[in-house]
Amino acid sequence: MLKDMRFKIIPLVVAILTAAVSVQSAVVDDARRMISEGQYSKALPLLQKELKAKPKDGVLNYLAAQCLMKMGDEKSALPMLRVAESRQVADASVILAEKAFGEYRFDEVAAHVDAYRRATAKSGKALPESLQSIQRRAQRAQSMLDRVERIVIIDSIAVNKDDFFKAYKLTSGAGALSPASTLPVASAAVGNSPVYRPESGACAYWAEKADGKSTLMTSSVLTDGTWEEPVSLAENLNEGGDAAYPFLLPDGVTLYFANNGENSIGGYDIFVSRKDEGKFLNPQNLGMPYNSIYDDYLLVIDEFAGVGWWATDRNRLGDKITIYRFIPSEVRNNYEADEDGIADRALARNYRATWPAGADYSALLSEIEALPGEDTAAAGSSRFRFAMPGGKVYTSLGDFANADARGMMQDYLEALADIESTKARLVSLRRDYAAGNLLLADEILRQEKNLEVKRLAVKDMANEIVRTENQGAFN
Repeated sequence: MLKDMRFKIIPLVVAILTAAVSVQSAVVDDARRMISEGQYSKALPLLQKELKAKPKDGVLNYLAAQCLMKMGDEKSALPMLRVAESRQVADASVILAEKAFGEYRFDEVAAHVDAYRRATAKSGKALPESLQSIQRRAQRAQSMLDRVERIVIIDSIAVNKDDFFKAYKLTSGAGALSPASTLPVASAAVGNSPVYRPESGACAYWAEKADGKSTLMTSSVLTDGTWEEPVSLAENLNEGGDAAYPFLLPDGVTLYFANNGENSIGGYDIFVSRKDEGKFLNPQNLGMPYNSIYDDYLLVIDEFAGVGWWATDRNRLGDKITIYRFIPSEVRNNYEADEDGIADRALARNYRATWPAGADYSALLSEIEALPGEDTAAAGSSRFRFAMPGGKVYTSLGDFANADARGMMQDYLEALADIESTKARLVSLRRDYAAGNLLLADEILRQEKNLEVKRLAVKDMANEIVRTENQGAFN
């Protein structure tokens, strides 16, 4: 009798379980359809009802988490995604990896990638490119997070993206930024990447679009006042991506620019390259806090004002971006990798936290605000004042009648810029010496002697320019 009852109960249990699975399957199908149609608020109650009976079900947790995230409740969604991941729902691992990356928990990304691999081991499903990209970027970003540079950020401002560079206020010695419309040569210049010209105005640097990629270009003024055919600055600067936003220090050697290629952790990252024997070396990522997982670009260092600038959209301000102003340093000094709040330091969340105790930068900021800012002048306009005999003053290369004198003037302007660079270096050295680095004494004396030699040389150059120009006038 009992045996007969057992045989009757087993089919009944199987039928009940089959019906339950069918009901859940129907709920899952309905929920997926609603989610695909954007009906998250309708799908969620259905899933929550099923979850009361099966709180550890991976698929139900994943779908409910999707609804919650779309409805703006990430806090409630994350525990569900973790349950789904533990039940080997591969798509949950993708979302959790993206979330960890976005919150600068770079060391957790690898664990989510491993979870994805375990969930797809039997199916042989390949790691999606998006997850591979996050893994690569997380590895680079973790390396940067271990060596965040300790800098003093004195200010931040929010400006329009389209013409953000107009907010950069530079001394004349640092050169000038201007819109693409001021280019003296025909060029398909890139969007809001400005044209940079050093103080002499004898050359220009910009980003140009060609074959779907942005590359850095340059052109120089010829002795007859016309501009040479533009050439690529260096192919190795692109690194498979787009290069833009160039700035060259007055030393003529150190180039800052932005690139979104293979060594970037976000969109655009800021890189530095230095010229050696006439060629720019392979660029180095400048690291954090300058770079983030978002776009960062146009780093400018005004050695004469003692201030640096860079732009970023890390604060997600819509049509606006943030510009940080900071105090540049000759030597890189990093935070300890295990310092509390290192991610906040890397993101520059509170720039005032970078200030030394009792610091006050209001006077420096006032000086910056008093500078003229964007240079909208076209090539060949007034960029210098050079006194000639008889009270005449030349203000552009076009004023010179003698081609040799015009070429000498270009060299003279570059020599003046070199003097300003040496003076800025002396200011920095003296500041560090006053701060206690007494080992700099010999270097300061050497630079002071070097400065005097350069000053005498430019006096001779000025005399030669006048003589050559006047000689041409009498011939």
